[in-house]
Amino acid sequence: MCLGVAAHAATPAVSAGYKHGVALHADGTVRAWGDDSGGQLGLGRTLAVSTPALVTNLQGVAKVASGYSHVLALMSDGTVRAWGVNTLGQLGDGTTTNRSSPGPVPGVTGVTAISASSHSMALAAGRIWTWGENYHGEIGREGDNIVPGMVTGITDATSISAGGGHSLALRGDGSVWAWGRNDNGQLGDGTTTDRPAPVRVSGLPAIQAISAGEIHSVALGTNGLVYTWGGNSFGQLGTGDGPARPLPAVVPGVPSATGVAAGIGHTLVILGDGGVGAWGSGFSGELGNGLQNPSAVPVRVSTLTNVVEVSAGVFYSAARTSDGGVWTWGGNNFGQLGNGTVQLGNVPARVNGLPPTISLSANGYHTFAVGNDGRVRAWGANEFGELGDGVKPLRSTPALVPNVAGITRIAAGALHSLALKSDGTVVAWGNNTFGQLGDGVDDSRSSAGPVPAFAGVKDVGAGIFNSVALKNDGTVWSWGYNFQGVGGVGDQETRRTPVQVPALSGIADISVGPSHTLARTSDGRVFAFGVNTSGELGYGVVGVVLTPVGVLNLTSVKAVAAGDNHSLALRTDGTVWSWGGNYSGQLGDGTNNDRSLPAVVPGLSNIVAIGAGSSNSFAIAADGTVWAWGANYDGQLGDGSGFEQVSPVVVEGLKGVSSISGGGNGGLALKPEGTVYAWGGNVDGRLGDGTFVSRGTPVVVVREDGAGTLEANNWFLDLNPSVPKAAPTPVPIFLLVTTSASGAVTANVQFRGQDIGTSSNLYVFASAPQDVVLAAKDGKPPLVLGKATRRDGRKDTALNCVLAQLTGSGQLQGVSASSLNAYVSTVLSSQGAAVTVINGVSSAVIGGATFYVGYGASSTSMLNQGTNRGVVNVPGPKECKPQAPQTGWWWNKAEGGRGYSIEVQGNHIFYAAYLYDDAGRANWFVANGNTSLDGSLYMGDLLKVTGGQTLGGAFRPSGPAQSAGPLLLAFTDAASGTMVWPGGSVAIERFAFTPAGLNPPPRANEPESGWWWNPEEPGRGFFMEWQGDSVDIAGYMYDDAGNAVWYLSLFPTPNILNYSARWLLYANGQTLTGPYKPAEPINNNVAPLGIQFTSATTATMTLPNGRTTQLVRFRF
Repeated sequence: MCLGVAAHAATPAVSAGYKHGVALHADGTVRAWGDDSGGQLGLGRTLAVSTPALVTNLQGVAKVASGYSHVLALMSDGTVRAWGVNTLGQLGDGTTTNRSSPGPVPGVTGVTAISASSHSMALAAGRIWTWGENYHGEIGREGDNIVPGMVTGITDATSISAGGGHSLALRGDGSVWAWGRNDNGQLGDGTTTDRPAPVRVSGLPAIQAISAGEIHSVALGTNGLVYTWGGNSFGQLGTGDGPARPLPAVVPGVPSATGVAAGIGHTLVILGDGGVGAWGSGFSGELGNGLQNPSAVPVRVSTLTNVVEVSAGVFYSAARTSDGGVWTWGGNNFGQLGNGTVQLGNVPARVNGLPPTISLSANGYHTFAVGNDGRVRAWGANEFGELGDGVKPLRSTPALVPNVAGITRIAAGALHSLALKSDGTVVAWGNNTFGQLGDGVDDSRSSAGPVPAFAGVKDVGAGIFNSVALKNDGTVWSWGYNFQGVGGVGDQETRRTPVQVPALSGIADISVGPSHTLARTSDGRVFAFGVNTSGELGYGVVGVVLTPVGVLNLTSVKAVAAGDNHSLALRTDGTVWSWGGNYSGQLGDGTNNDRSLPAVVPGLSNIVAIGAGSSNSFAIAADGTVWAWGANYDGQLGDGSGFEQVSPVVVEGLKGVSSISGGGNGGLALKPEGTVYAWGGNVDGRLGDGTFVSRGTPVVVVREDGAGTLEANNWFLDLNPSVPKAAPTPVPIFLLVTTSASGAVTANVQFRGQDIGTSSNLYVFASAPQDVVLAAKDGKPPLVLGKATRRDGRKDTALNCVLAQLTGSGQLQGVSASSLNAYVSTVLSSQGAAVTVINGVSSAVIGGATFYVGYGASSTSMLNQGTNRGVVNVPGPKECKPQAPQTGWWWNKAEGGRGYSIEVQGNHIFYAAYLYDDAGRANWFVANGNTSLDGSLYMGDLLKVTGGQTLGGAFRPSGPAQSAGPLLLAFTDAASGTMVWPGGSVAIERFAFTPAGLNPPPRANEPESGWWWNPEEPGRGFFMEWQGDSVDIAGYMYDDAGNAVWYLSLFPTPNILNYSARWLLYANGQTLTGPYKPAEPINNNVAPLGIQFTSATTATMTLPNGRTTQLVRFRF
């Protein structure tokens, strides 16, 4: 989706695809991680099975229904299970996460029939339930499409059928009703108007069976005649060549039929004598008459007799005979014929190795058969786990792509990957449905192979289903999907080998988005081609254009970046320009308005590199600061807020970056020394940090296969080993490698070296929305861990996230910190331990939970010491995905005058509360220690300290700290949380003390915010935060009597390196346990304050008596 950055061979680079990442090592090899559903990681995974294989963990099946890339199974108890692709909610479990093992469809019982395409249908007691794709109203109802819902108005259905974008239902009176897509008249109501609710098909007699194809429909009358209507591009109506027909007509020459099946472009019928008739598309032999030609009129399928069931897939066919045998013919590129080969067959052949079969379903590129033993056998395409083998195609850590070397550039698309070799040739791997691998066929592969007869290439880029290359001669070439001119070659025909894009020459570099491409000329002009629904081509017009156009009002460009439907350009003057879609603020102009002409992004200067994600944007400044703006619902901006940003904000904790790449819902950043950072959505492992937990701030990508140790400092991915480097931060508390297979999520824990050999307990637990959690066994309230958030990032202030564990029945139950049950008790080994986190539990009952693993002598010590890490987020409508807090000032805005200084470094927190004692004097408490739940939870003691150094006095050590009671800090996200202390439960949030807000642009040479001190004068410290042109400083120290006291200084900083102001003193405000009362200033000039900053982390402070003290950032 973005390009590698390199000017010569083997310069490290990263590229973020839609759901996977690839990285180029300095030695010219490639690493990959994340989603592998199309084989895009290049690891040699099996993408197709050509002989029947048993679907594991599935028994008692009555019927099966195959969709294009997902499968439904009707169980003998009337429930439904589903697996495969779920991007449109077609599994009905309330998520959009793919699943390669069968799982229950919640809320649907008493089912007697099922059907699937890209949406799903179930029939129960005459009522129809639907879920999944709904682009054309095919689910026939309003409401959430990712969970089952009932179609209104039909209560007596006897049969259902799901088509390409429409649905059919047969009612008890023999009438047929239809809804959804109707551009070819497939609804049979005499129009071509889509219908979101059922309408009656006109002109039919009493019907006994129905079948919905891709763009046509078929019905079998009780009179034995066959009726068809809809699209006829392949002759699939069986009435001869001709246009689409919006009303039913009888298929001539087919009397006394007993069954029908509609495929993507052909139709099958069971004849009265037990044979099979067929018509429509026949190019792959799917008509079974020994030829590879279409027929617009019925032909007889060769040799078949005694057929009782037929099923039509994508250019292939299947039939079941009365003896339980299964016969297949037609296309076989994925092994869907089940004969052990990938060679097509133009006459039926029996599938061997099957028990007697009672039900059959062919759709997409895979076939399913239910045996008389209630088990399901499957064969054919398996890119998305649709064969139900439990091998989930996900990797949470990088892996070396085998047999790929000498690489100079990389590009990650949606389901495929490209790599440019040093000799100017290109290799490709992954999904090839639209020929995006450029090898002239449409066979996907999980191993790298060459793009044939294609050389002299300088750069490559990958879209969703298309590929683009720039040659050394300045020409541009494209191949793959070409709808709406994605390929820029003058038409909309798919290309399976590279073709030259016309009218482009002198091109210096390219950037390929999901569906459009930007090309920059050597003289700084920009051309664009591809989809233009939002003005992303930048020439002032919205609409289809099939060849490249010049972007208007833009010159002197040195870099370009293409997002999903927006575009970016970097000019030589360091400014960034944007145009196109702006629904999520990805243009960075402070609005959500689309724009079809370029305009400057306000507030950015001295930019040296840019990157575009799906609906978000990135820029790197000359000082290494990273800026981001746009969509942020999965944390893809990396700023920790989780909220959409319509203007650029700084990605905290990420400095010194050399290149950046935006993927589907996240980003990858590369530092010059070869370390890689990632952030955003991570349900498929695309962050490469060893987990499936989404991250709102950058984390370090770990070493290949999760190897290395923290002690040896070799745990991180290093793309440039020859460059010396310190350990990148944040350093995880321990290493994890999380895997997902056969319906289970397993975490392989590598213990810290200091813990090996000790006796300990392992724990598995969750932070979960309270509405999916059972009450605790002991009746006590569970530990509250903050508030849930909706998928759009908004907090649900009414719903707590609570500590929970899974019961033996697979339900979450609330627990306290001390009542967590151990997973196992053991002596910690240097080999680590494998912990099963989730095993066969429906995501419907754990949706929104984040699961953790940890270890310690007890559950309380495990939480207090922070020896735990997040393993997996389970998507849900309301989610608990806690984050570490931002460094800065915090408060409860209803209790002004009392506040909190908070900083987290790694898994350690340092906290101070400034408030007042019972006498009204300024007072403070402190806490520090390890955090839990990836920095979002602290459980420890609130400490009171006395007797230390005064503001102007000589150093004297403070007395021993004394506990003032327990303290719990639980952060819902980076800017809000809950504090529980002796004063009760208090909601806290970040404090914006200037109009600039919490994320203003950093000023040049701005010092770091956080804790400062003089290491030779411990016990006294200073907390500083910069917001815009002001700094808020607190000094935590002691008065002459040894009582804790704090002073405040909040003034503008015209010269950011030379602060000159005064200390202020407040009194008579709220105490630790008392009710709110406002504080009042009692001394507006305690003493002058001067600080001379010599760097971002060092300074000299002038004290009241003229004495100076040297300050440095406190690294705790």
